[in-house]
Amino acid sequence: ASAGPIARLTRASLIDILDEPYILAARARGVPSRRVLLHHVARPERAVSEMARVVRGGGKVVIAAFTRHNLQWMREELAHQWLGFSREEVQAIFARHGLVPRRYLVRRPAQLDLARVSLPPGLQDRGAVWPDVFLAVGEKPPAAAAPSVTDDAGSDPR
Repeated sequence: ASAGPIARLTRASLIDILDEPYILAARARGVPSRRVLLHHVARPERAVSEMARVVRGGGKVVIAAFTRHNLQWMREELAHQWLGFSREEVQAIFARHGLVPRRYLVRRPAQLDLARVSLPPGLQDRGAVWPDVFLAVGEKPPAAAAPSVTDDAGSDPR
């Protein structure tokens, strides 16, 4: 089976999300489209739900986002809807959508060269910093084998 139909469906869903007002506001502030991530989405659980829906059994959903923090400047300057996510929140979202948590890695900004990414003007002077980043992997369990067909007497006709 080709991945083409899944890719087209995912792209169509993503295009719908990218036209939402909060994404347009982030872009207007200069946030590149490729950086409009889960923290910009008004309903991140909906985004994860859609990813879980389209991935095949045995496939993985990968989320990269900021860890939970209280850096209000990210909401004000970068149009973040969410101030990060905790490991427990991500694992609960995965579980609600049939994904088994497989990996959760946290990295400090210096480990990712994020420290070299410029902060919005004036924030560095006020001591602003980037929060830690996490990578979470959830796996969709393989589809269960179809039950065998039995006749009315309960025996397998094969």
